[in-house]
Amino acid sequence: MKFSYWMSFARKMANLGFYLTALSSTLFIAMTVFFVKDKMGSYKNLLLVLPVIGFFFALFEYLVDPFFHSYNGSFAFFRLSSFENYSEKFNMCALAVYVALYGSTVSVLALQFVYRYCAVFNPRYIRMFFEGPQFIFSIIYIAFFCFLFFINDLIFNQLDEYSTEYLKNDMMESYGVNVTNVAAFVLVAYDESGHIRIKNTVGLLAMSLELNIQYIIIIYCAVVMSSKMQQKLSTLSEKLQKVHKQFYYVLIFQISVPTVALFFPVFVLFFVPFLDIKISFPTGAILSSFALYPAVDLLILIYISSFYNKAMKDFIKLIWRCGKKNDSRIYATPTANSYMNTNLTS
Repeated sequence: MKFSYWMSFARKMANLGFYLTALSSTLFIAMTVFFVKDKMGSYKNLLLVLPVIGFFFALFEYLVDPFFHSYNGSFAFFRLSSFENYSEKFNMCALAVYVALYGSTVSVLALQFVYRYCAVFNPRYIRMFFEGPQFIFSIIYIAFFCFLFFINDLIFNQLDEYSTEYLKNDMMESYGVNVTNVAAFVLVAYDESGHIRIKNTVGLLAMSLELNIQYIIIIYCAVVMSSKMQQKLSTLSEKLQKVHKQFYYVLIFQISVPTVALFFPVFVLFFVPFLDIKISFPTGAILSSFALYPAVDLLILIYISSFYNKAMKDFIKLIWRCGKKNDSRIYATPTANSYMNTNLTS
């Protein structure tokens, strides 16, 4: 197995990402629910959705153990291990859920941009689509795109006879696995005659469209807010202006950092097979950094937003006070030796 080192590296990154995300998600939810005293209205619900999805994304990366491999005019996205007591369909669905959770994180960020846009320019839409029971529209939106990512792989990227023959020798040499014995989604760009394989290509274009819809929403809201927000906010109090600007900058960083560092490189890698370059490369070693994405996203929000700066300080103070109380109890509690000494001297 020529890529055994990179397989081990990817597992370690998945483990690190899961632990960091579990810690940051728990911390973020606790601060949002108990320590953020400023009123954020229904936006708090959207803020809580992101760490929940991020946690499950990191959890599935930890459990599913996915890996990405590029070979000539193809790529394979497969499980390095499987739930042996479950069927092949179950393992395939677990891999598809991981892909769906990846797509849903971008959907949540798109919704947050829409919310901030409405808060500045059309507040009545917040009451119509985000407050109270109407928050179900946000859940439906996220679930819809999550389902599209899920079903896309199951329909368009299943192994067939040609893709199995194309990949089996390289997969055995690179990872010591028989591609027919693992849960895998594949794309082979060209058939034996050199023609584009329609089914795989349609699947890739569908996934690209689903991502591009989110980015079109994000870019539109970001551009309009950047050019017109200052004029619109001039009628509000200084405190509200600061709140709107801070959440705007948070969203810009939350989408730009992972886009430049993670999403864009992956988007490029998806289309590399159409260049038909002679390669055999463990792309999963690069994509393993995805496991860190949810934690980084939350840390950006905590670092930039004054709400969460203050909440973090309050949280640390609470931990410090609890620690001091425990210390004082330890020193104040009489020990067995002190009772014995008292009895001896009396």
